[in-house]
Amino acid sequence: MCAHSAPAIDFAQPAVSNSLKWALSLLFLLFIVSGGRGLGAPANFKLIKKLAAALEAEVGASRAAVDMGWINHDHQVGQTEKTVRPILYIACGISGAVQHLAGMQSSDIIVAINKDPKAPIVSVANFALIGDLNRIIPEMINQLQSK
Repeated sequence: MCAHSAPAIDFAQPAVSNSLKWALSLLFLLFIVSGGRGLGAPANFKLIKKLAAALEAEVGASRAAVDMGWINHDHQVGQTEKTVRPILYIACGISGAVQHLAGMQSSDIIVAINKDPKAPIVSVANFALIGDLNRIIPEMINQLQSK
C-alpha cells in the first residue's frame, strides 16, 4: 500500500480557466472576427461581438486594441500572443502590423474591412471591403440574420 494519497479532484470546479479555454479554442476555430484601433472607440467592439455571434465565431483583437484597454489581452491575435489558423478570419479596423499578420496570415480566408485601401492587411486579404466599418459590419449582420 502506498503511503501517499492521490490528490483530490473537485469536479464541481472547472479544471481549465476561461482564458485558457479561449486560448485553446482559438487554435481550432472555424471563424474569428477581430477588431483593431480602426474601430475608433471601445464601445464599437459591440459590432465585432454582434458579427461574431451571427457567424458563431470567436472575437479576436489587435495588440493596439488590447493596449488601449478596449478588450482583454486574452483576445489578442499576433506573433507575440496567439497564432491562429481559422477557415475565416475577418479583420475589422486592423491596419496589419507585422506582428498581427504573423499571427493570422495562415488563415484559409482573410477578409479585411478597412477604410484605407493601402493598409498592409489589405495586401494579405483574400477579400477587402474598403469603407466605413460602422456601415459595412451592420449590413453584414443584417444579411446573416436574414438567412
